[in-house]
Amino acid sequence: MGSRNYFTEKKEFTDVMHTYSLQNGKNLKFVKNDKKIVSMKCVGAGGKCTWYVYYAYISAIKTWQLRKIIDVHTCNRDFNLKLMNLEWLSKHMEKTVRENPHMKVTNMCEKVSVKWNIGRSRNMTYRTEAMVTKNVKGSYKEQFKRIYDYAHELLRTNSRSTVKIKVEEVNGELIFRRFYACLKACKDSFTCCMAFNWVRWVLPER
Repeated sequence: MGSRNYFTEKKEFTDVMHTYSLQNGKNLKFVKNDKKIVSMKCVGAGGKCTWYVYYAYISAIKTWQLRKIIDVHTCNRDFNLKLMNLEWLSKHMEKTVRENPHMKVTNMCEKVSVKWNIGRSRNMTYRTEAMVTKNVKGSYKEQFKRIYDYAHELLRTNSRSTVKIKVEEVNGELIFRRFYACLKACKDSFTCCMAFNWVRWVLPER
């Protein structure tokens, strides 16, 4: 496994375990998971697999320390991994959806299955798509609610600039349409260029 001896945060350990489980096709399960102890075992081979890891929180140095590991599996590869749950899959997909908003989640789930060589149910795929879509669109909606704050901040930090926001009311809800901003520095630069070109036109070089 090449396990690390120390982790500063428990989440680091759980993230490593997720990756290890998926890469190796091993079904890992938390035996204990609290503020002081985190231990996991492999439940392969009908729960008889010998693999086991145990970390303890050392308050003196505020670090999770490896206390015991049996880094030997006595089970075969498993293609139905419990750690690849809805929460993990949706979180894994969300960043990709934000970067590729037109890509279907079902296609991405298929790529994840191929990449990690694991199976996932059709129901999980549909639920993942619904959760990712809700999280992404909900996040965008919250950001658009603050667009007026952004406009006011532009005007506050760039006086004599022009900022316009176009919205339309649809079924009692304001829908964002357009945003226009022209900073004073851009106005000044454009005015200077126009004045310079006018002078050159009126007083051509001899």
